[in-house]
Amino acid sequence: MTVNGSNFDSNSIVRWNGSNRTTTYVSVTQLKAATLATDLVTADTFPVTVVNPAPPVGPSNALTITDNNPAPALTSIAPNSITAGGSAFTLTLN
Repeated sequence: MTVNGSNFDSNSIVRWNGSNRTTTYVSVTQLKAATLATDLVTADTFPVTVVNPAPPVGPSNALTITDNNPAPALTSIAPNSITAGGSAFTLTLN
């Protein structure tokens, strides 16, 4: 994820839901942080903050990311019927 703000330094750390993430300093106004596959498994809201650990400053104000985690949906099937024992066919699910 890209985090834009101000007063970042080379030691700044992005926190996702209170847990530190591997953070790359880009500039005083931008950081890049790794997200984990487990970060968006459940629908919820997650606060994101930044801390400057040395000298200790922070955490910043939190912004929240909302993960709706919608269930997959199928909208159509083709063909919608076949003859048992008939010839080979391609089944398409959308």
